[in-house]
Amino acid sequence: MLPASVLDVLKDMPASSLKVLIYLCSCNQGQPLAVSGPTIAGATGIKARSVISAVDFLCERKLITRVSGSGNQPNQYCVPLPAPQQAAALPTNEIIASPNPELRQATPPVATPAKVPIRALITACYRQLDDQEFAQLQKAHPNESVLREKLERCGPGGVAAYLALSFFVAAIDKPSPR
Repeated sequence: MLPASVLDVLKDMPASSLKVLIYLCSCNQGQPLAVSGPTIAGATGIKARSVISAVDFLCERKLITRVSGSGNQPNQYCVPLPAPQQAAALPTNEIIASPNPELRQATPPVATPAKVPIRALITACYRQLDDQEFAQLQKAHPNESVLREKLERCGPGGVAAYLALSFFVAAIDKPSPR
C-alpha cells in the first residue's frame, strides 16, 4: 500500500513523470538501477528532455533517489519502498484525582531539545548499521557535524534500507537541489 503522501503527489504529477516512475518501478529488483536517459526515453516513448524533467520532478519529491554516474556510466536510480509502519505506544494523558485536594502536583520540567545521536539519524534515513559499517561511514565522513547535516538533509526514509552502504554514502554526498 502506498503512503498518503505519495498518493498526494501522484494526483498532480505530469504524465511524463508518471511514465518514468512506472518504468523505474517495473525495473526495480531491490538494487539500484543503472539506466541512461535515452533508455528511459525509448522505454516510455517520451523525449529525452522530458525524461530529464521527469527525473528531476521525481527526485525533488523524493519518490526516487538518483546517484550520478561517473564518466560515461549512466545514473543509478532507486525507488525507495516505504517501510512498514510500526505501531507506537501513545502516551495516555489521564488525570488522576488527588485524594487530598489541597496538594497540587508539581509542574513537569520543560524539556530541552537534545541532540539526536548520529546512529539514530542514520537509522532514520537508511537503516541500523553494525559497528563495521559505522566505522566505514566514519572513515568516509570523519567530521561528525558535516555528517549530521547531510543526514538531516537526507531526511527520514531518504535511502531504502535494502540498498548497499556504498549507495547510501553516495546518496548523502550528493549536493541537495536548490
